[in-house]
Amino acid sequence: MLRNLPLVVKMFFFYFVLGWPEVSAALTALILHQSAYIADVTAAGLRSIERGQFDAGLALGLRRIAVLRHIVLPQLARVVLSPMTTQYVSVVKNTSVVALIGVADLTFQTQQINVDTFRGFEAATAATLLYMIVAGVVIAGMGWLQRRRIMP
Repeated sequence: MLRNLPLVVKMFFFYFVLGWPEVSAALTALILHQSAYIADVTAAGLRSIERGQFDAGLALGLRRIAVLRHIVLPQLARVVLSPMTTQYVSVVKNTSVVALIGVADLTFQTQQINVDTFRGFEAATAATLLYMIVAGVVIAGMGWLQRRRIMP
């Protein structure tokens, strides 16, 4: 159900209907929105690991938690790393929506610069570059994890 509602609707609900403060409404909406997608990616990753892997670990005498830690989770991490990169970049992109309820984020500051100085193009260009840098850092970090092979 959480995936079917746009982020703006969730944010407006917490801010206008429930009357929460701006930052609380924005954070709660972002967390609920993105966690639904991250849960789907994780569930799909778990479904991609054959049940026989778990059963084989149990047959070797490992406890359930040891099977999860040493057999299932390393495989899961390898499978979901790329889709999770997309989800983390989406978190960065979705933060621009919080300006709609008055949270003074980068997009909000860009609008304020435009109002105060009429230099909106320059401000928007700087904001775009900053969003691209942050997204690039997330992508580079996830690529580093993939190359480093933290997951065996």
